[in-house]
Amino acid sequence: MKATDVTKVYSLVDSLGMLQAQIADLEKQEKDLKAKIANEGVGAYEGSVFRATVSVYERETLNMAAAKAKLLDEGFHAFVKKNTKVTQVTSVSCVAKNGENIAA
Repeated sequence: MKATDVTKVYSLVDSLGMLQAQIADLEKQEKDLKAKIANEGVGAYEGSVFRATVSVYERETLNMAAAKAKLLDEGFHAFVKKNTKVTQVTSVSCVAKNGENIAA
């Protein structure tokens, strides 16, 4: 761990946590608004500044876990290993401490 001013790090952590809480609230509002607009049905809807379009379509997705398992079961382990890219990742996770009220 770097020799950094502990108070500064505490402040950074709390700022990150509060920002994440605000983003979560905004994402919930976004989801609710999108659902209300989608309930109007397929089409384009005009606001005074923005336009929203509701579309319905089919999307195909590949179940990667099942595909990997199938390839490995059939003896393609070397193929998967050869075509798997490994990269180093730095991750920062921030969650509210137990019992803390983070309401703004």
